Amino acid sequence: MVQAAVRAPTPDVLVIGGGPAGTVTATRLAGMGVEVMLVDSAAAFRAPYDVVISESTISSLSLELPARPVTSLRLRFDDRDSRVVPVPELYSCDQAIFRERLIQAAIAAGVTVIGGTATQDAEARLMVKDCDGAVVMPNAAHLVLATGSSGLGSVTSQAVGFTYSRVIYGSEPSPETTLYFATPPTTTSAWVLRGPGDSCTLTITASNGERSGEQLFADTVAELATVEPYFAGIRGTCPGIGSFTNLGFSPQTCLDQGRILVGDAAGLTNPFTGEGISYAVQSGEIAASCIAAALDDPEGAAAQYQQEMARTFVGYFETSQHADHRYRLAWRTMAATLTDDSPFFAKARRAMILPEGPRKAGSRQLVARSDSALVEAFTAACDSLEVAAVRTEWPFLARLMASNEGPLAHQLRPAVPFLAAVVAGGSPPPAAAAPVAAGIELATLAVLASVGSPQAQDQGIDWPRAATVMAGDFLLSVAGDLVASVGEPSLSGAFADWVRELTALRAGRLQPEGLLPTPAAELFGALFEFPCRAGAELAGLPPSQARQLRDHGYHSGQAFLFAEDLRALHGRPTRLDTTLDNLLRSEVSSLPDLLPGVTAEAELDRDLADRLLREALANQVARTTLSGLPDRSTRILTAFTQALAEA
Repeated sequence: MVQAAVRAPTPDVLVIGGGPAGTVTATRLAGMGVEVMLVDSAAAFRAPYDVVISESTISSLSLELPARPVTSLRLRFDDRDSRVVPVPELYSCDQAIFRERLIQAAIAAGVTVIGGTATQDAEARLMVKDCDGAVVMPNAAHLVLATGSSGLGSVTSQAVGFTYSRVIYGSEPSPETTLYFATPPTTTSAWVLRGPGDSCTLTITASNGERSGEQLFADTVAELATVEPYFAGIRGTCPGIGSFTNLGFSPQTCLDQGRILVGDAAGLTNPFTGEGISYAVQSGEIAASCIAAALDDPEGAAAQYQQEMARTFVGYFETSQHADHRYRLAWRTMAATLTDDSPFFAKARRAMILPEGPRKAGSRQLVARSDSALVEAFTAACDSLEVAAVRTEWPFLARLMASNEGPLAHQLRPAVPFLAAVVAGGSPPPAAAAPVAAGIELATLAVLASVGSPQAQDQGIDWPRAATVMAGDFLLSVAGDLVASVGEPSLSGAFADWVRELTALRAGRLQPEGLLPTPAAELFGALFEFPCRAGAELAGLPPSQARQLRDHGYHSGQAFLFAEDLRALHGRPTRLDTTLDNLLRSEVSSLPDLLPGVTAEAELDRDLADRLLREALANQVARTTLSGLPDRSTRILTAFTQALAEA
């Protein structure tokens, strides 16, 4: 019998796995002119079920999908009261169609796709057996593994959970889309994705694989039936599908003997919600970018990939290293703050629960292109320092920053005016600049944690206030350490005075009736005055320029709050992720200072409020005029103020 010859193609990159992570890696590389071979397991049957995808993920893929918008999401913690939150950027789609469209996009981009399975021989060489039984032994400089939690190179020994999906048919219309969290110590989450008619997809993720898919399904349905009648009247189901899920990401787990791991193979599944598609797509894009930039240097590409992954995916995944403890703390806090719209907890919900996906391409640039490289490099250095300072003890705080949900989000961060003040001295930022800016940003987040802080609870452990106090104290502590680390006693002293000033301003805002309260805008003026002052001191600027920078920061900060009030007044999204009602209740809004007697309960003359806010905003912006500073500093500061003041 004559044995068929073994084919040995030589693509630049070999990708094993045809899911979202693998196909995105391959498609992006092919689009950059790289020769790619993709091996996709040719499963005969894929059970039907829906998956949730963020709009930013769909946009980055440029796919035409029969996706249904998820306009609202109900969050439910066991049998407690639930809450519906608006989610205008989520969609549900049949996973089989989604996967098919991804493969089609890869082929259209020029990827060579082989249907088959990959194994290793005794000498650790990769062999691919295609659907016809022929053997292919590709010889590629770069190897990307996108094989899920149980394939080649996956980190199956760390934090292995189990995910099970099944389509259900009930005796009444399907319930609204819900994200359900079981009571600790059971680390289980379930997505209920509304389907057509009386159908829905139930996808359950448990932090361990101790229960079979059928048992996990039965237990979760029984729990949901106590709060949702739909699950008590199930009349039919489709075949379910289950698989082990890797929850063990760390920077060390995204490489295996020099091979790049993406998606679930690298442990990129949110341990709190079980979501992984947005992370799979992000990791694929990062892998493609690193490989294309070092096509002749596989080791360099792998090292750069590891570095980029560490920077991008911090915060969520450290929770898996202490799964029970972290899950319980997060669960208790988020359950207790489910109806709390203060900025700290609103941002925490977004960062911990909602799939973010890659940031949208073409988003408005904060600064001019000629300054963007400087700003991006400096803020990236600040990110690294901030994340390193908080990720071990408070990983979700790290995620707040990594997901662009930090101090004010939307890149409206104190590090930017600080940098502008530093470079006003005519030299590049010194080594001491990034630690000082990082300390300022962490202290700003600490102050914002107390902005709109929740009222004290009468019974049991007061999880919201406990989390606010502990997080705020921790952030101030590490912020002080960062500033002190640069060895500039005058800066350390000024920083300590600034923190005391912010504390006094916040306390003054909450004084009892009969005393003169601190105007709300004063707090935000102080938040942005100090970064400019500290940058000017580090640069050694003359008093006249330092004073001009301080004034600019002060009036920019005040303009920010007036703009926030205007956004909230007209029901537009705010950068603090809160509402007018919450701004008023938490004594943060500037409206009571402009219209004495205004409260959350009182009737508000909206036309008058709009006029007064716009006048106050215009007045503060007019007072941010700069003169005599270097062009680059002026451009950065002017653009930053314009963004802060957008109403």
